Amino acid sequence: MKSGFKERLVEYARKRHNMGMTYFERKTGISSGSISKIKDGLSTGNLMKIAKTCPDLNIRWLLIGEGNMLTCGDMIQQNGNRKIVGDNSTTNMANYFEGEKECVMMNDTMNKKLNIISEMNRSLLDRIMRIETRLDERNKLNTKLLEMISEKDALIKILIKRMKSQKELRL
Repeated sequence: MKSGFKERLVEYARKRHNMGMTYFERKTGISSGSISKIKDGLSTGNLMKIAKTCPDLNIRWLLIGEGNMLTCGDMIQQNGNRKIVGDNSTTNMANYFEGEKECVMMNDTMNKKLNIISEMNRSLLDRIMRIETRLDERNKLNTKLLEMISEKDALIKILIKRMKSQKELRL
């Protein structure tokens, strides 16, 4: 019989962390009793909590049962020493270290991409700051121009009044 979502989650909690569901729910921030009520899966919010709390858990395995339980090899820390869990054959260890190299390479690639994105963000922020500075300068100029136009309009009104006065005096 193929295990379902709930069974895989229980298996992960017990094998990987040696904990029951109540403690696992507490650790991940999922509401108490939620796991016992699972039929086909959890809400996206609860899956996100599990993914954040358990970065080694292969979510694809959890959801549909494909692939390995763990994302980057099956290793745990014990007393500061790394230990392979499960089959300790040379093949398993070689596969683990090959997988770890792959994860390190993927991590390096992701870090490089993040650095590029960070640099692009800094560049865009600099451009935005320059544009905001230009806009502030233009707004100040527009304010001065409006003041000058108001003064001109006031002077024109004064001139029109004087011209009317002079015209009336001539008559």
